[in-house]
Amino acid sequence: EGKSGATETPIGNMPRYEDMEWSGMSSFSREAFDELTHVDHDAWRAEIKDHDELFGKLKSRLPAEMTAQRHALEKAL
Repeated sequence: EGKSGATETPIGNMPRYEDMEWSGMSSFSREAFDELTHVDHDAWRAEIKDHDELFGKLKSRLPAEMTAQRHALEKAL
């Protein structure tokens, strides 16, 4: 609804810790949140590389937007 902020990442916008409601979860620390929302660039690059064969097989049937989104993700990483 556009009521809170987000952090831009290569895989999309992520919520910010300070914008989340944490009542009842006092044991969920900022450090735990940061660990869970951390984007591992090397892992994502490996994931994209793993998709090479699949995208190659489906190329003629894939919407151009999917291929464009994949290239944008590669560039962002």
